[in-house]
Amino acid sequence: MSVLDAGGPAVAGLNAAAASASAAVRVALIATFTARPGQAASVEELLLSLTARVREEPGNLAFDPARGVDDHDRFTVYEVYSDRAAFEAHIAADYGATFNTALAPLIVEDGSQLEFLSPLARVGDRDRRDPAP
Repeated sequence: MSVLDAGGPAVAGLNAAAASASAAVRVALIATFTARPGQAASVEELLLSLTARVREEPGNLAFDPARGVDDHDRFTVYEVYSDRAAFEAHIAADYGATFNTALAPLIVEDGSQLEFLSPLARVGDRDRRDPAP
C-alpha cells in the first residue's frame, strides 16, 4: 500500500526485533523510489493523492512525502504508525494495492525500497526541539 506492497515485502521487511515487539511499539519507516525519466510529475500526483488517504487512517501518525533536492526524480516518504496493528491495517487498505499497481510502471525500482527505523528516544520523552520550561 502507500509505498508498500500489500502482501509481502512490507511485512517481511520487518526485522526480528520489530516483528517480536509488543503491539504498543510505534512502527516507523522510510520508503524510497525513483521516477523513470519523464514520470516524476505523475509519481508526485499519485503520491499526493495517496497521502490524503493515509493521513486519515486512525493509526497513522506521520506520512510525509518529499522529493530530492539534488535528484528531483527521487522520492522519500517518512511514515509512522501508532503500533503494529495500525501498520498492518495500513498495509491491508485496498487503495494501497491500487497505488502500487499504478506506481510500478512509473518507477525504476521493483517497488518501494523500505527501511524500518528504530527510534532513539522512547515514546513520551520530551521533544528536544521544545524549549526547556
